[in-house]
Amino acid sequence: MIVDDGSTDGTAAICDQYCERWPHLFRVIHQRNQGQGPARNAGITAAHGRYLGFVDADDWVEPTMYATLVATAERSHAQIVVCDVRKIYAATHRTTSLLSLPDATEHVAIAAYLKYGLNNAYSGNKLYARSCWQKYRYQRMVYEDLDILLDMLSCCERVAYVQQPFYNYYKHAGSTTLDYTNPRLFDIMTAYQDAIEHAKVTYQDAVTYCVAKRILINLATPGFADYLAEFIELIRQLRPTFEASPSIMSDPAIKKICDYAGQLTLPRRFICEREDWAQSWHQYSRNFKTIIPVAKALPADL
Repeated sequence: MIVDDGSTDGTAAICDQYCERWPHLFRVIHQRNQGQGPARNAGITAAHGRYLGFVDADDWVEPTMYATLVATAERSHAQIVVCDVRKIYAATHRTTSLLSLPDATEHVAIAAYLKYGLNNAYSGNKLYARSCWQKYRYQRMVYEDLDILLDMLSCCERVAYVQQPFYNYYKHAGSTTLDYTNPRLFDIMTAYQDAIEHAKVTYQDAVTYCVAKRILINLATPGFADYLAEFIELIRQLRPTFEASPSIMSDPAIKKICDYAGQLTLPRRFICEREDWAQSWHQYSRNFKTIIPVAKALPADL
């Protein structure tokens, strides 16, 4: 199944050619551009197979990926089978491939994978039983994977892992998640809250630990520096949940996330009366959502 999400570069015609040449292998859905999540949803709804997998437009999989993952699923009766990811960074011409878990296994300890596993919130490095998607659909947002996949994993009875980098994730320079000026990145806050709120009770602690660890990684990422105030507000909201997590409270490194809740941040709005505010705003912009220039009087509702 190919979903053409409103492409404008000739992709639609290529999709049609594939379907005409190999009608027994390919079907195409043409739709107006709606984003990655809704495009996947269209494919999920139209699918009829026993298993589902996702490959994004810029990525590719190794030829034996799905045959290997399907065989593993059939043998282990796993609802989800995970493989490793090879990341290709276009801007720096760098390639990395890290193990998702220390050992290959057909019976993954789900709590450990949620807490410590790499790539646990990626869509592409997994094969899913179609039944996994009966109650799930992606939201139209950035970090749509993170929003539901930790929840989905927490509801599985069995997860298997093949220790091979079958999925090639191409991170091009214009990627949304690498553009830290994109206001859509605020979606990560919603994704974190949803992940904790929707997780199965059995794995609530593991998902909460995973979210806390991810937030700390975000805070250490230079590109997220301008979102510090928003992250601190999120930590304040989640602090009771973090403090109720045995895994977080027993890990000194992750427990430090609670310290951020006490940090002071500047107001979300900054009122500037200087006529040259446009030239000097960058001195004050960090941690502000809105900068409002004013002359002499302030509106009564501010």
